[in-house]
Amino acid sequence: MNRKFVLSALLSVGLVVEGTNKCFATEVGKTSEQEAAASEDNNGFSGFFVGGGVGFDFCSVELRGDDVSHKFSPKPFGAVLVAGFGQTLENRVYIGGELDFGVKNPAEDSKSEEEAKLTVKIRTLSIGGSLRLGYYFDNAPTLLYGLIGLENHGASSECFEANKKTRLSNSESESFTPFRIGMGCSYKFGDNWSARGDVLYVFKKEKKNKIEEDYEITIGTSKFEIRAMMIYNF
Repeated sequence: MNRKFVLSALLSVGLVVEGTNKCFATEVGKTSEQEAAASEDNNGFSGFFVGGGVGFDFCSVELRGDDVSHKFSPKPFGAVLVAGFGQTLENRVYIGGELDFGVKNPAEDSKSEEEAKLTVKIRTLSIGGSLRLGYYFDNAPTLLYGLIGLENHGASSECFEANKKTRLSNSESESFTPFRIGMGCSYKFGDNWSARGDVLYVFKKEKKNKIEEDYEITIGTSKFEIRAMMIYNF
């Protein structure tokens, strides 16, 4: 009888321990799955992205020649589209690249000098490319980054003198591709959506145009950009 009692007690204890182990294993499995799912959802802005928004440029255009020296300040406003790819590393460092395409209003600025009227215009289209390097704060979740790249944009200049129209450039639009630097911030408020703001400085670039054999005009541009966008992260 004592043996039967002891065996029954041992069997009961074994069943209880086995059940406890199974429950513990199940809970650990659930926790691991939840952590993996959370990690997958909160991917730190990794992957492809596309987006769009608005941009505002504080442009500075300079014309210089033998008898011309003026600075102009057209301020184009318009839309910007962006697409790229980025990766958040294990140490929360972010690295990525992107292309952006801008469509601006045809902003212009004019100045009068005696009987001549000088006018400059900013080209409505621009395209750029940037590398982004930043740090991801997963408890926010926020991405702070700096960027460096190139941007192609253009400007045209005209001179109306009395009843005679004379171009100061050989073509209607001069094209510039200067370097640019900047910084920005992205805030992720859903599994796929984020809000983003950038500030950019585009370095000065100049081109010389030979109007006549003995007459040249130098056109130079630089600008400061502000952009606000909504981004969809795949």
